[in-house]
Amino acid sequence: MVQLTALLLLLLATPANFAFGQQNCKRISIPLQRSYNRNNNILVARRKARESKDSKKLMMLPADVDFDEESHDVEPDFGQVRLTDATDTYYYGVISVGTPAQNFTVTFDTGSANMWIPGVRCQSKACLQHNRYDHDLSATYKPMNMPFAIQYGTGEVRGFTSQDTVKVGGVTIKDQPFAETTSEDEVFELPDTEFDGLFGLAFKSLSSGGLVPPMVKMIEENLVDEPVFAFALSQGHRSFGELLLGGYNELHYKGELKWMRVTRAKYWQVTMEGIWYGDGKLNLLSLSKDHDLGTLPLDIVLTNTTD
Repeated sequence: MVQLTALLLLLLATPANFAFGQQNCKRISIPLQRSYNRNNNILVARRKARESKDSKKLMMLPADVDFDEESHDVEPDFGQVRLTDATDTYYYGVISVGTPAQNFTVTFDTGSANMWIPGVRCQSKACLQHNRYDHDLSATYKPMNMPFAIQYGTGEVRGFTSQDTVKVGGVTIKDQPFAETTSEDEVFELPDTEFDGLFGLAFKSLSSGGLVPPMVKMIEENLVDEPVFAFALSQGHRSFGELLLGGYNELHYKGELKWMRVTRAKYWQVTMEGIWYGDGKLNLLSLSKDHDLGTLPLDIVLTNTTD
């Protein structure tokens, strides 16, 4: 492989009339085909098996795919976004905004519903440390010019709203509303915050300014196969995971999925049925209705919840 690479580089670097053993050699065009790694071959095989509804072939495929450093060579499935783990505290991936595309890293946040990226007019230190969006360079930009502000538990961003083409995981969303920031708190500075902006995945009822969240727009415009998104999260700084838009990847779980009803279409809120410790028979959630568990000695709590 090393010798072949060296030969290819030699051919690329030599004049057209260079000859091996003879002069005036004609140019030779050699078509090259990209070879994907094992992980992508599994994804392609699983997709083909699913499309052909061949359950036997589907069951014969490996049960899991490891996220490794070679996965940057994987040609992503439609709707698949590669995620990078930052110190096990958050994950971020790449989106593009505008025409021609301007690339940004964003954290995909299920606890908020707005999309925002640093604007070129922002002079906060956090903005200057990250990629900034310049709408004057985009042929598909449309102004909205509504003021935007959102307060998170750790910091605030301010700016104004815009519309432009957003691409994520191979999905193209036209006229997606989002915010260009003009100021960002210091909590978004490096090295604590490696991502440029935020991509909200909660419901529209949580959206500041009533802007349609990107995932909602994808569903409304039938850009994805199903109204579903799924995460497969790795563990370890700089390891990789994935976000899949419009479905879920069978490679990343075993058994059957269990579906829960969302009790409030704002956050992804569900009802908790109970809490048990070890092999305990007593539901701690029931115990907490009569007592504040924080005021009970630990040995009493454990005695009441274990055999």
